[in-house]
Amino acid sequence: MRILRSLSVIALAVAGQTVGAQLVVNSLPPARFGLTGGMNLSTFDGDGLGPTANRRGFVGGGVLVTPFAPDFSTQLELLYSMKGMKSLASNRTDYAMFKLNYLEIPVMLRGDLPLSSAVRPFAFTGPAVDFKLSCSSDEVVSGNVSNSFDCDQLPGLKLRTVDVGWVLGGGLGFDYHNRRISLGARYEVGLRTITDEGSSKNRALSFMASVEAPLPRRSPRE
Repeated sequence: MRILRSLSVIALAVAGQTVGAQLVVNSLPPARFGLTGGMNLSTFDGDGLGPTANRRGFVGGGVLVTPFAPDFSTQLELLYSMKGMKSLASNRTDYAMFKLNYLEIPVMLRGDLPLSSAVRPFAFTGPAVDFKLSCSSDEVVSGNVSNSFDCDQLPGLKLRTVDVGWVLGGGLGFDYHNRRISLGARYEVGLRTITDEGSSKNRALSFMASVEAPLPRRSPRE
């Protein structure tokens, strides 16, 4: 009888731990994976740049949102991001377009405000690591490209292959047929210069949309 009682106590303890773990897991929203994309308005910030204008470019890729509390998540992204700037001539019509393209990996903390069951405002912030894929420059005169060359051909210019920035943004999320549709904006501030010498850093304002689907839940291991 003592053996049976001991086995019963052990079985109840294991069952309680399993149920408790399942309750903890089930109390969290499921992780979501999806696609995100939009437009960058980018420029450089630094000394001696003269008059500049934004370069418009594409930004997009994959996004993974993993909740660790009911209203807080980590948001990991893998993006192709087109950055750069226009360096304007004195007539403000002709310009040189610097085109920097990156593989960008933001790792952010995200908070969702449970305003309603269908609409959730959210905000996020965190660092981003950018790996340079390419750089080129176009000289535009009277609306036509007069010359194009690779940035490596510019004398005295040595671009860093890795940039680091900080991202701050937010938006609105909408639940639709078991999907999460998000509309938002973000601003990324470069934390290091884009060249070995000088003070120029990347700046980018992005407007993005995403569609995310919940991932299957994994049962907790005993």
